[in-house]
Amino acid sequence: MRFKSARQCQPFVSVHGQIANHFLLHRKTWLPPIINAVKAMLPMALLAANAAENAALKAERDALAQRVFKLEEELALAVDGGKDARIDGAERN
Repeated sequence: MRFKSARQCQPFVSVHGQIANHFLLHRKTWLPPIINAVKAMLPMALLAANAAENAALKAERDALAQRVFKLEEELALAVDGGKDARIDGAERN
């Protein structure tokens, strides 16, 4: 409700306090909206946690893939004695 002047507001304010005190808001009345807000935020928090975990797993996978690639190059060098291993490695990139 919007009042344009203090004169319009005064009758409302004078009665509002009496009525508001008569109808007390108990904990049962205002707690469910809070619980509903938490319930609404929970899936978003889970999604954020899953996204962070997925990003960490992807970074770990990429690091392991690079490590495997380097080990394969080292193995090729050891087996071939150094010949043609670098050409194979260059073609893989």
